[in-house]
Formats: sequence, C-alpha cells, structure tokens
Amino acid sequence: MEAVRFCVEYRAKNVDMLHKAATGERLETHEQVQRCLIVDFHGSTKWGEPLYIVRAGLSSPGQLLSSMPQPKLLEWLMFMKELAFLKCDALTREKRLLVKQVALVDLSWVTLAMATETQFQQTLGESSKLSERIYPQLLGKQVIFNPPRFMMALFSVIKGVMSPKVLARLGVCPGHGGDAKAAISGCPFAGKRFDPHAVPTFLGGECRCVHLGGCIACVPNSCTSPLAGRPAEGAERTVTVHAGSSYDIQLPAKVPGCRLLWQLAVADKGVELSAEVQPEVGPPVTLMEARKIRKEEGQVSGALAVPCAGTVRVRLDNSYSRFTGKTVTYTVTLVQPMALPDDGKDAEEHPAAPSE
Repeated sequence: MEAVRFCVEYRAKNVDMLHKAATGERLETHEQVQRCLIVDFHGSTKWGEPLYIVRAGLSSPGQLLSSMPQPKLLEWLMFMKELAFLKCDALTREKRLLVKQVALVDLSWVTLAMATETQFQQTLGESSKLSERIYPQLLGKQVIFNPPRFMMALFSVIKGVMSPKVLARLGVCPGHGGDAKAAISGCPFAGKRFDPHAVPTFLGGECRCVHLGGCIACVPNSCTSPLAGRPAEGAERTVTVHAGSSYDIQLPAKVPGCRLLWQLAVADKGVELSAEVQPEVGPPVTLMEARKIRKEEGQVSGALAVPCAGTVRVRLDNSYSRFTGKTVTYTVTLVQPMALPDDGKDAEEHPAAPSE
C-alpha cells in the first residue's frame, strides 16, 4: 500500500506534466534538453518492445546543467519515462502480454570526465529511484554498446556487488576496435531481438533516418564528436586542423534540392576543402572534389547543389601536412529548397537560385 500511496501522491503533484505526456505535448524545456542530450525513442524490437536510445558520447550534460536547474532536468527525465510507460501500457493491452522498454546506451567517445559528471549522475540516479517506485515494470533490458576500456574495467569490479535483479536487466556489447557494425552483429541479445533495418547505422544497423536529419535528436548518424560548443548552423567558427589529420563538418539535408553555402579563410598556408552527401541508400555523392584553399586567396565562398537527401559532410583536410597545423575560419549553411506556391503560375516566375 505504501508504494500505491507514493505513486498516487506523485501523480497528483505532477498532473500538468503527466497531462502533456498523455496528450502528445512536449515540455517547454524539450528543445533545450535535446540540444545537449542526444537521446530519443526509435522504433522497437522484433517483439514490439519500444527502444530508447542514448548517444552518451555526443551529449553535453554539464553544459545543460549550467543553464537549467536540476529539478527541471529531473522533470524532463520523468516525462520521458511517462512516455515510455504509455507506449508499453498501450502495447500490453493490445498484445495481452507484458511489454517493457529496452534501452540502448551507446558509449562511443565517452570520456572519463563525462562519465563522472557528478551533478548529472545524481540527477540520473534520482530519476532511476523514482522510476523503480512509479514504473517498477518499465525497463526490460538495458544494453551498453561500445563501452570504453576504463568503463569495462570499472564494471568488472562492481558487478560482483550488483544485485541479481540489476544484472539480469543489463547487457554489454563491447564491439571490436571501435567498429560500430561489430557492436550489433557480435551481440547475442541484439541479434535475437533487433531487426537490422530498424537499428541506426551507428549501432551497426541499416537505418539512417535521413528525413529527420538523423535517427536520434536530429543528429546525423555519422557524427562522431560531442556537440558541446558547436555553433549554430551558419555561425562563424575558427578551428585548428592538426597536422596529419582532417576536420569534418556534418549537416543534415532532410529533403532533396538543398543548397550548401560555404565560406572559408585560412590563416596560414593552405588546406584542402571537399564536400559530399551520404544518401539513405547507396554510396556517397561527391558535391565538390578536393580543392586547395590558400591564405593568399583571402576569404573564399561558394554554393553547391545537394541533389538528394542525406548527411552532408564538408571536410577540411590537412592530412598531407606532416608538421604544420592550419587555422581555418569558416561558415557553412544548408538552405532548404523553396517550395513553389500552388497558384498556377509558371516556374519561370519563381526562379531557383543560380548554381555555383
């Protein structure tokens, strides 16, 4: 009875948040959170269990909590658990079988500093404790993908003191040498319960969600660097491309016919610039062959037609330089195609922007 009273009191205190979940509304903090936490629902397993996917290595919880009070983040986390409960409850009633959520946590590119961000871990812990009391049958399985070595070492120490109940819900798919495809193909749990067509490419599946900009939180699946500190699209940024390396800028082209506008200046010597788009299916399409941009040219700009939907990658390549890093100031913007008004007028009256 104590658990029932606690749950009733909690739902009475949070009636507005729960009403929004039930009616399909979002919390006012949703966009702010998803700029820093790359998490979302994405499809289901072969058995119909809803999937909740976390790209921890691309998330910036510290940056989020610097601008958002901890109670607001806790409210958002519980809002997402209520959404998961509603999904599972509807499926349970439909199938007449108990359906639980499966959480996939991708730890690729997670650092020790990220894993030990105290305030965020405390908030996660509080949401987990609340969830155990309010949604005791919500989580069916949590699968960790691509954990870094320091986390595997830590897990080997603490699993001896973890309860059998917790261990039964936990799975680990370590992958092989950072190869994302090995993560799902080498995981017995994933192989039995996941349809590769419904699993994002960064976990070794085949789904790209090009029309959304990416499978999770509109972030391109091929993105490999944390989003903290990234400027808004179209904002000017200065970066150093280290010797023997390259720097990629990735943007989602959600529909065919976008235009890529770029502007670039090199502080010293030169760097090679190229661009391509990776469509949902098939090989990458070259938008611009590698072109050397030198300091003497000053600020160089251009526009490129993007013929298909996909992930646009602009590469600043300094791999040919053995000793010298290059400082580059750039802006890149994807312009959506202009929809012609359905007024019966000829297309010539609404000309498209000229190509480069």
